[in-house]
Amino acid sequence: MKEEFLYKNGVLEALIILRNKMIKTIKKFNQNPIKLRFLRK
Repeated sequence: MKEEFLYKNGVLEALIILRNKMIKTIKKFNQNPIKLRFLRK
């Protein structure tokens, strides 16, 4: 039970970290839309 909780907690933490990274990269891309267009190709 405890291991399962730790696993779920770890996954949740990883998702939050990933989301924060995505938000940071999106903010960078909003400052530089030309780079975003290049990456979309």
